[in-house]
Amino acid sequence: MDATLEAWGTRADAWWRHPLPAAIRYSLLSTGKRLRPTLVFASAEAGGGAGAGVAELAAAVEVVHAYSLVHDDLPCMDNDDLRRGRPTTHRAFDVGTATLAGYQMVALGAACSTRGWPHSPSSRRAAARSPSSCSVPPERGA
Repeated sequence: MDATLEAWGTRADAWWRHPLPAAIRYSLLSTGKRLRPTLVFASAEAGGGAGAGVAELAAAVEVVHAYSLVHDDLPCMDNDDLRRGRPTTHRAFDVGTATLAGYQMVALGAACSTRGWPHSPSSRRAAARSPSSCSVPPERGA
C-alpha cells in the first residue's frame, strides 16, 4: 500500500506547484494503521475480485481518509499540533498549504479510484453520475 501511495504522491509533482506536492506526500506517507485499505483488500478478496486495480481503489480510500485528517487538524477545526507523533500538515507547512493540499487530495483520490475501476470509461462516467447504476458482479459459483 505504501508503494502505491508513494507513486500517487510522486505524480502530484507534475500536477501541482510547490509546496502542494510535498504537503500531499507528507500527509499520505505518515505512519498509520492502514485499516481502510486493508478492508478494501479483504472485501475484494471476499468478493472474488482481488485483481490489479484493488490497490488503486484501496489507495483512493486512504487518500480521502488522509485528506479528512489534514482538514480535521486545521486551526478552524481541532487545531491539533501533532498527529501520530509528528507535526500536523498545517504545522509542517502552513494553514493555506494544508487547506489546499487537502482539497487536492480529494481530486487525487478520485484519480486513484478511476485507475482501479475495472470498467470502461463510459461505465465509469455513468457510475459517477449515479452510483446506484453500478452493477454488482454475480457471485462466483452462482
